[in-house]
Amino acid sequence: MKKYSKSQIILILLAIIFQFPKLYSETKLHPVVYEGRLVYIDTTGKIVLDDDYETKFELGRIGIEGFDNVNYPLWIFPEYAYFSENKTTIRRTYGFWFIRLGDEYEVIDNNGRTIIPPTDRFVGSFSDNLAVTKIPLKSFDYIYDEKYTFVDTSGKFIFVCDCDTNDPDLYYLKSINRCVKTFKYASDFSNQRAIVISNQKFNFIDTKSNYISNLEFDDAKPFKFGFAPVKIGEKWGAINKNGQIVIEPKFTELWNFNENYARYFDGKLYGFIDTSGKLAFNSNYLFAGDFSCGYALVKLGEWEYTFIDKNGKQTTSNKFMLAGTFRECFARVMINGKWGYIDNNFRIVLEPEYDFATDFRDGFAYVWKSNKCMIINSSFQVIWSYQFEEK
Repeated sequence: MKKYSKSQIILILLAIIFQFPKLYSETKLHPVVYEGRLVYIDTTGKIVLDDDYETKFELGRIGIEGFDNVNYPLWIFPEYAYFSENKTTIRRTYGFWFIRLGDEYEVIDNNGRTIIPPTDRFVGSFSDNLAVTKIPLKSFDYIYDEKYTFVDTSGKFIFVCDCDTNDPDLYYLKSINRCVKTFKYASDFSNQRAIVISNQKFNFIDTKSNYISNLEFDDAKPFKFGFAPVKIGEKWGAINKNGQIVIEPKFTELWNFNENYARYFDGKLYGFIDTSGKLAFNSNYLFAGDFSCGYALVKLGEWEYTFIDKNGKQTTSNKFMLAGTFRECFARVMINGKWGYIDNNFRIVLEPEYDFATDFRDGFAYVWKSNKCMIINSSFQVIWSYQFEEK
């Protein structure tokens, strides 16, 4: 396996540090590095999957906004290495002797059983039992481009049809002697809708490969709770699942709805709107996070963060130097220069004694103390640790 000796410094803004994608696994398994290879542990720290997986990972560093030259080491895994709908994709290499000729991707379940056998086509995370896959376009084994389409849980292409030379989205596959509808780019499905790029513009398709709108967008974010933020020109608005604009594009930035509210940025300050597009309450913040577990993180001033409820009321008199959005009803907070966690009753559930901490994902979070990186579970037990050398 390739040795990763060069560290890549990744500085991520506080409010999006370790923000994880929309897909949350039903299985509490997490990738870790053990003896130079990727394995999976459960919430007790027990290794439950270990089969010489060759999924690539690298040593990176994660930093904190406002703290120049302060960053912490961690192993970075590709998004497909995380479980979604009890499935994950692993990478293997093929060749002979010690010569490796290429990569293959295999989908396994949470018991390590093969769901989709190894293939040269990358398979992404499953959502709604569908996953994006990339068809490599080769010339003498050299991959010069890729086509995006989708497969089901058996690995079969779902957008198969007779060939029509007038449809530029169709691609002939010799292996099945039929055409497959493909795209220049496609995201994972979310709310039975996927983002695709066609004619250099963004649009959405449903699970039958139909475009949901005659409109084309300059940028787009995934559907969530029936709405998707879209960019037309320089402004962001939102559409519904039928592709109709329900919130006129007027924001510098607009994020997904969470708990019936979406945060926006008007170029100067952050606020919230409801699903009708109306301002949810009188809100003008230096920063705002998504609502989760009934509350949203907001920034009031320099080194001054707190949480508000859905009436815009501050829920606690406590102010934090820095904080994260609630994830799985826990939020990381900085108190007197150290990080700990609170629950959504605003009780401290892990004392602030760490140099840094991340948001929770699937029951796991990372904390650092000195040069030691530790993984904790939702009971705040240390279940795994790495000892990194000082910079």
